[in-house]
Amino acid sequence: MTTLGRMRVWARRGAADAGRRCRAGWYRFRADRRGATAVQALVFLPVILFTLTLLMVLWQTLTIRRSLHHGVYQATRYLSLYPPDSVNPTPWEEVARQFVYGELANNPFVDTNRLSPPLSEVSVDLVDGGYACKQKFRIRAKYGIARAIPSLQGTNFVLPHLTWAYLQEDRLGEVLCE
Repeated sequence: MTTLGRMRVWARRGAADAGRRCRAGWYRFRADRRGATAVQALVFLPVILFTLTLLMVLWQTLTIRRSLHHGVYQATRYLSLYPPDSVNPTPWEEVARQFVYGELANNPFVDTNRLSPPLSEVSVDLVDGGYACKQKFRIRAKYGIARAIPSLQGTNFVLPHLTWAYLQEDRLGEVLCE
């Protein structure tokens, strides 16, 4: 018998053994009448659900972060190739905002109602002050993902800087020569 044939036989035996072990564990769980197994399952169920919920929120945050990063990257690349003929940052910000908000809007986890200035911002700073060849600019974007603490309006315990958690992206670009 060849080595490949032996490996196939071992793989089949391993899969059969694993299935047998799972079935045996299930039957032991069902046959146990003392209640200890059921109590353990009930104790660990909230922990498992909390962990799964935490992983889902982490996944959503990471995909939003990736969309924000990709939008800022695309805006920087576009503005490096096709800079507006203005030293005023407003036309630059309009172009950057289209790329960043477009990328965020394509993400299924992004709330499009949050794509407005208090909870999300896009700004462009012309570092060297112009749009000529080799001039540098910086694009900054932020997106509010969640409340950090609940709003406590009408109380003495209000921390305005901790009410929202933000994702931020910052990229330095350079106007390319033709």
